[in-house]
Amino acid sequence: MPLERSAWTRFWCRREGVYSLDNRGYLADPLHQWGRITNPAAITFDGISAVPCLVLLGEPGAGKSDSISNTIEGIRRAEPRDHISGVIKIDLIGYQSDIRLHRAIFESSVSNEWRSTGKPLHLFLDGVDECTLGPSVLQSVLEEGFSGSSLENLYLRLACRTADWPQSLEDWLWTRWGKEQMQVHELLPLRRRDVAEVAKANGVTPERFLAAVEDADVVPLAIKPITLTFLLSSFRAEGRLPSTQKEL
Repeated sequence: MPLERSAWTRFWCRREGVYSLDNRGYLADPLHQWGRITNPAAITFDGISAVPCLVLLGEPGAGKSDSISNTIEGIRRAEPRDHISGVIKIDLIGYQSDIRLHRAIFESSVSNEWRSTGKPLHLFLDGVDECTLGPSVLQSVLEEGFSGSSLENLYLRLACRTADWPQSLEDWLWTRWGKEQMQVHELLPLRRRDVAEVAKANGVTPERFLAAVEDADVVPLAIKPITLTFLLSSFRAEGRLPSTQKEL
């Protein structure tokens, strides 16, 4: 069952930062009066969009790819029609050749326009953990491609599973960009209001669904998009959730 996610506002936190869940286990809403106090480190992507180099981490199923897609849509919506920034999105899982990857990034018309005019370029590399070339080859491709180029108006974003992010690549990014211009952030779980809104958008009564989730003690599954999909599908089909975690 596809989920309607357009209403979601996702939050990020510096890797070294701390975030809080509410007493039910959802992300304490950073936009709420008390959430602003308990989650001062939680920010939307707009709050980090000016950082030239970002590493975007998240647990499996946390929604990194969806968040990237929404961010790209936001970039394109926010800019005047006569000055649209260049955007390149690369799904690294699809590249088994360093030559193909180099061409896709650095020989595209968007990349060439950035080099020749200085027009902003937003380069998203999704799935570092799924890149069959490995981090050393990916680093070599980037190192060669950016060699001799100014990094002005370049916004590089690399997405990866938290546990699989390679330290060697991070060290190189720090060396190339400097620690002030390069930051590592993690995608935070969903808020209770996010789960309620998605339930409603998918034809499920929010109050009944939230009560079922909390009664079954499966909030840890509801705060991740991939497992929330499963819970909503089950609830919509059966009108309830399995009564035990073993059934789930």
